[in-house]
Amino acid sequence: MSRRPATGLLDPAAQSERTLLAWSRTALTVGAVAAFLLRITADQQFAIGVAAALALIAAGAALYVAGHRRYRRLLRDVPAGRPVTVGPVMALTVGVVLALCAASVLSIAH
Repeated sequence: MSRRPATGLLDPAAQSERTLLAWSRTALTVGAVAAFLLRITADQQFAIGVAAALALIAAGAALYVAGHRRYRRLLRDVPAGRPVTVGPVMALTVGVVLALCAASVLSIAH
């Protein structure tokens, strides 16, 4: 069984840690876009836009949690030599975020 380097990172380039930060930034950006969309559509009383914004907020939170769960799984599986795959929750969340972004653009266009 391999050991982690003395730094506590899985690898010297900190790839797993940088990926975690990227997922966290993405989740924060999705939340910011959702807040902006909510502000725009609430003033104009577009129900679909408000619904899309609320769904984006939930998707951003799910994305943040999924990213952290994946990182914890990496910390457990990589040193043990087990293969690591993208989980269904992560793939589903990305798909939902993309669909909601498209719905948001459509609601602003009207």
